[in-house]
Amino acid sequence: AGWAGLVIVGMTRFFSAEHDTGYPVDAAGVMPAAAHVRTLPPDSLIAAFPKEDADNLSTFGERSLFIQREVSHPLYRGFLMEVRRRTYICLAALFPIGGDNDVAILAREGVDYVLINREMLLTLARDRMTPGYDEPYGSWLARRLSSADVRNILDHWTVRMRPFVVYEDDRYLLVSIAHLQRPAVAAQTVSSPIRRQ
Repeated sequence: AGWAGLVIVGMTRFFSAEHDTGYPVDAAGVMPAAAHVRTLPPDSLIAAFPKEDADNLSTFGERSLFIQREVSHPLYRGFLMEVRRRTYICLAALFPIGGDNDVAILAREGVDYVLINREMLLTLARDRMTPGYDEPYGSWLARRLSSADVRNILDHWTVRMRPFVVYEDDRYLLVSIAHLQRPAVAAQTVSSPIRRQ
């Protein structure tokens, strides 16, 4: 009974805690979006904030994620380089200071949908509070957003990409980015501290 109680307390804390992302995390909050994600084609590839949103969506949405924190523990150098590459691409697309070009890079990686956490973007736009993330990504994201007009990021997803929203609830937008997979969008690279060897 002691272990069961400990597990229940731990699970309750996890599902209702505020993690170090800086915004409340509630796995139950992703359930409506995850239910919709399960209706998407099984081979759909989805991008979401790698910490919490992506981890919860992969568990409850039963679809593949472009990158998520739970599986980003490097086992060998090649894997670490790929995790870093995907993480920088995903974060740049979720917070697109380059507009469609940042998102198009993600689309050309084969991502079909992006899950946008509006609470996170509203907090960023209102309080200029950058979502917390593991290093070196957190400081990279903070530097990237420090000089950006963060209201444009919110507008990008809630206004400009509105025609491509396939699901919406109080917290999330699920946006189709398949139209950006076309090569007509100018190629651009995401600036990251990764050095190729």
